[in-house]
Amino acid sequence: MRPGGGKNKGSSYEREIGEKISLWLSHGEHKHLLCRTVGSGAQFTTSAKKLVMAGQAGDLMAQDEKAFKLFAKFVIECKTWRDLELIRFFAKEGLLYDALVKVKGEGEKLGRMYWLISKQNRRKDLILMPVQAFDLLRPDNDWHLLFNGTVYMMQLDSFLSTIEPERFLAIQRELIPLR
Repeated sequence: MRPGGGKNKGSSYEREIGEKISLWLSHGEHKHLLCRTVGSGAQFTTSAKKLVMAGQAGDLMAQDEKAFKLFAKFVIECKTWRDLELIRFFAKEGLLYDALVKVKGEGEKLGRMYWLISKQNRRKDLILMPVQAFDLLRPDNDWHLLFNGTVYMMQLDSFLSTIEPERFLAIQRELIPLR
């Protein structure tokens, strides 16, 4: 195993984020609306390379109907590293940028948008999503607009504590009708 926890660290981070989003969706009532994707999205990634659609995209999936609307619109990827190397990210390089490109591509293949939730050791979680997912809500100063106005980034806890899930999902229905 790699120093720092490797695969176990990622699995536990995915469960932690699944719990946070579940509590957000249920207004604090349920913490298991989401679960880790089997193989953490590996089957989808491997199949996509062969131009076949199989498996579940992203690291998280809905396991309760209260989360189905979110996953009808978004692919959610979770990444944790010792160092996010934000300077490299802003230069469109490094692991975080590669993860953003990957989840964006998976979302495009499925006709969905994405959330990339990421964390650097001993720092707060960040959430990145396309500007289209959030523009109608008129985000406040906590949001950072990146990459020529195409990606929003903010702390996950700030997003979850200030944005009502029903309002957020209603905006998504207006932007991208279900197929």
